[in-house]
Amino acid sequence: MKEKKKNSPGAPESESADIAKKLIPLFDEPVEIRAARYQGEWYLSVNDVIKFLTGSTDPGQYWKRMRARAKTEEWEVTAQEVIELPLPDSSGRLQNTNCANRKTLLRLVQSIPGAKAEKFRLVLAELGDAFFGYVEDQSQAVERFKAKWRKQGRDEEWIEARLKSDTARNEWTTELQLRGIDDSRQFAYLTNKLHVLTFDISIRDHKALKKLPARANLQDNSTPLELLIEATSQAAATEAHRDRDSYGLLELERDVTDAAEVGKAARLAAEKMLKKPVVSSQNYLKAGNHPVIEAAKSVSSHEQMSLFETVDAGLPEEQ
Repeated sequence: MKEKKKNSPGAPESESADIAKKLIPLFDEPVEIRAARYQGEWYLSVNDVIKFLTGSTDPGQYWKRMRARAKTEEWEVTAQEVIELPLPDSSGRLQNTNCANRKTLLRLVQSIPGAKAEKFRLVLAELGDAFFGYVEDQSQAVERFKAKWRKQGRDEEWIEARLKSDTARNEWTTELQLRGIDDSRQFAYLTNKLHVLTFDISIRDHKALKKLPARANLQDNSTPLELLIEATSQAAATEAHRDRDSYGLLELERDVTDAAEVGKAARLAAEKMLKKPVVSSQNYLKAGNHPVIEAAKSVSSHEQMSLFETVDAGLPEEQ
C-alpha cells in the first residue's frame, strides 16, 4: 500500500473524469484535463491546465517556477490552496496530483499569459453553474425514482435501503473502472464473487431462490436487509481499493475477497439475532399491490452504469 502524503485529503468522491470534460467547452484543439470531484467541488489537475494553456513539455517545472514567484507577486496564499488528490496517470494507476478548484484556478491562470488563458478563465467562470446543474439533475432523478417506487407500493424502509444500496454500488463500479476493469466478464466475475462470499449464494442461484426471470433485476426484488448487507461489502471493497491503490483483476479480486468478510460478518450477526437466514425467497413480482416487474434490459458494462441504472442482468457469472 502506498503511503499518502500528509497534505493529501484522501480519495475524492468517485466520478468519471469524462463529466468534467463535458463541462469544459470545446477549444480549437482537444482538451485533456484530468479532474475529480471533492467535497462538492470540481478540482482540476494543475499540471494539465498549465500544459494545455502554455504548451509546456515540463508543466511540473513551470508550476515550481510559479510557486517560486508566489511570495514576490503576493499570491502565496492562493498557491497554498492547491491540494493533492488521486488521479489516474498515463498507465491508469492513481497518483497523488496537484489539483485546484475553480476559485484557486482563476487566480493561478491570471499569472499565465495568452489568449488561450483568457478563454479558459471564461470557462472556469461557467464551470460552477454547470456543476450545480449536474447536482440538481441528480437530485431530481432521485425524487423520480422515489415516486416510482412509492407508486409500486414500496414502503419507505425499502426505498431508503435501495437508495443506499445503489449509491454504494455506483461508487464501487466507478472505482473498478478507474482501476482497469473495462471487460464485462471481469466486472461480472468480481460482482458475483463479492455476492457469493457475502451471502454464500451466487447471483444466479439467488434469483432462482426468489423465482425471478434470469434477466430480472435482483436489487428490485431484494429485502431491505439484503440490500444493506450487500452495500456494506461494496463499500468495504471501495475503501480497500483506495487504501491499497489496487489495479487490475488480481489485486481487485484480493480486495473483494477481504471486503466480503465485512458483509458476511454483518449477515451472520443479523442471522444470529433474527434466528433466520438473511437470504430471502421474497420477491416483488406479485406481492400485495406491487405490479409485475419487467425483466431489466441489459446494459454494456463497457459504459459506466449510472446511479439507479445498475443491473446484473445479462452479464456472465461465475459458475
